Amino acid sequence: KSGTVRLTKRLTQQRLADIKRFIQNEQILCTSDEGYWSERYAFICDEKGDIFQFKNRKSQEIFDSVVSHFEDLEVAIELFVLKARQLGISTRVALKFLHRMLFLPNIQAIMSSVNAEKSELIGRIMNICYERCPWWLVPRQTANRVGKMVEFENGSVLSIQSGMQATGIAQGWTPV
Repeated sequence: KSGTVRLTKRLTQQRLADIKRFIQNEQILCTSDEGYWSERYAFICDEKGDIFQFKNRKSQEIFDSVVSHFEDLEVAIELFVLKARQLGISTRVALKFLHRMLFLPNIQAIMSSVNAEKSELIGRIMNICYERCPWWLVPRQTANRVGKMVEFENGSVLSIQSGMQATGIAQGWTPV
């Protein structure tokens, strides 16, 4: 074809080694630091449908500091967050859940909201973020029933439920 320039460039062994080292480094940093992962790789969607890179709000920074305190103590984290609406806490929790499921094997998690519509929003937040992560950084999804359940090849499973469903939260749910 006229006007088409085709460039072919072979990767040297050194360049391949550098790329492999970069990938391994990113995998280790993301596994050990949820903040590192969310600042560099997390993308979210706003109410208008615009997708953008996640940036912590002040309310989310405060939430992170509360959660990190419990993580330092190595205790189970169960919080009731009484707050105003639209502070980004549900988004932050969804990203924390997603991080654990992507980087730690065999995580079994349940997220829910009062109504089914809000529960589906949680699933959409996580799905958008997962889809924008580099393929070399995260495990493959083995199942995705949008708004219901997500499974990954590392054995992690997320069930998304609603407080308005006929059965109780997690009732009858058998993780893999």
